[in-house]
Amino acid sequence: RWGRHWLDLARYADTAGENSDYPIPQAHLYRDYVIDAFNADKPYDEFIRQQIAGDIIAERGPPEEYAEQVIATGFIAQAKRFGTGDLEDMHLIIEDTLDTMGKVVLGLGFRCARCHDHKYDPTTTEDYYGLYGFFQSTAYPYPGGESVREQRYFVSTIHPSILAEADSDYFAKHKADIDRLNQLIKVNKDVDTSKAELAEIESQSPSRLAPVAYAVKEGKATDAHVQHGGNPHRKGEVVKRRLPQFLRADSQPEIPGEGSGRLQLAQWLTESTNPLTARVMINRIWQFHFGKPIVPTPSNFGLQGAPPTHPKLLDWLAKEFIESGWSVKAMHRLIMSSETYQLSACLLYT
Repeated sequence: RWGRHWLDLARYADTAGENSDYPIPQAHLYRDYVIDAFNADKPYDEFIRQQIAGDIIAERGPPEEYAEQVIATGFIAQAKRFGTGDLEDMHLIIEDTLDTMGKVVLGLGFRCARCHDHKYDPTTTEDYYGLYGFFQSTAYPYPGGESVREQRYFVSTIHPSILAEADSDYFAKHKADIDRLNQLIKVNKDVDTSKAELAEIESQSPSRLAPVAYAVKEGKATDAHVQHGGNPHRKGEVVKRRLPQFLRADSQPEIPGEGSGRLQLAQWLTESTNPLTARVMINRIWQFHFGKPIVPTPSNFGLQGAPPTHPKLLDWLAKEFIESGWSVKAMHRLIMSSETYQLSACLLYT
């Protein structure tokens, strides 16, 4: 049941959301990941890191955890699609990613800053495109659509080292056939038939037959241009990939030139010193228990949102959340303890 709350926030669907709302048969893997994570009381900081950068973490971890962490990036892959083409209007897909991540994890909307400095919160256009670069450097999946019906860019759920070894064994076993067919092509004999047979051999390789997830992976690392007025055809200056200055002005993490930077973003989101992540989640937990959150606008902790009715209570709960090891179940027990429950009754109804 608690997984359902998160799936609503993550805009989970079994279809892609573009014009044809194309079905995504693998979407359920992310749904199951979320349910399993809440049932197992996966630490919330780890839960967030996996959803933002699970594919990067997975490559560095044990092969048996690879599939779960790749599947977790379905949070990003679930971004709303537009149009009918292959990843059409990519700037809108990234906008949806940033706006969802901002509201769900930080309680902040970034969408306004795509076109101009935010009129109320201290988010600048440069802050927006600094974050934009993380996801511009990310390869999103394409589920198919009206113009292109096949799936593209899905991510294998088997560790690359295992696939590489399996492919090596497979092609070694078919080496004689491959050499024979290449020789026929070289001497211009039965070319079409030989190419078709080669393609058939390749299509049966372990990497081609590996199960896949609707997930993301690292793309070509690149910094983003400011888009004047939010128009991707009106490019301005380049903004280096970075965290929002008003939240992390003291020190910016070093973003690797060959990587997207999503790992550094995920680590910052889940730092114990981050002023928002724990507070936003604990406010949602309180809301789902009592129907009335401490901050009445749970996805907007900005200046346009409502201030907390009991800020000291919010701070105390956030501190307890972090010190519990980011345990959601520990917070359920704390909130439903007789003392806290009586306190909530006083706060809600007096």
